[in-house]
Amino acid sequence: MGKLLSLQPRLGFARERPEVIRYLERSLTMKKFFTAAFSACLVASSIMGCATTGTGGVVEIGQNLYMIGGLGNFSDFSSSAIKARMFQDAAKFCSGKGKEMEAVGSTGKDSSYGTYASAEVQFRCA
Repeated sequence: MGKLLSLQPRLGFARERPEVIRYLERSLTMKKFFTAAFSACLVASSIMGCATTGTGGVVEIGQNLYMIGGLGNFSDFSSSAIKARMFQDAAKFCSGKGKEMEAVGSTGKDSSYGTYASAEVQFRCA
């Protein structure tokens, strides 16, 4: 009823037409609903955009066999740069154990439309 009274002075032509006022009240409610829904989607996509994939580190895949995998940055077009960073991380991991990193294998995919470059490296600490 409060909205009805607040709309009536602005809508002098619709005072005798309550269906117009109900329509306008419903429109205001829907506008608030869509604004709230849009805001919720924006917040959810922002949170999901900040999420990471994988463990973000070294994963043991066998006895003394490890793997690092991940995506490149926006500016990484080639998987080679990502592999180099991951091999550096692998060497740092092995040096933390007092050992040397021995590369076992690697795979990579260059960036393309809609996807970032990605790479995966396997290594041992000897």
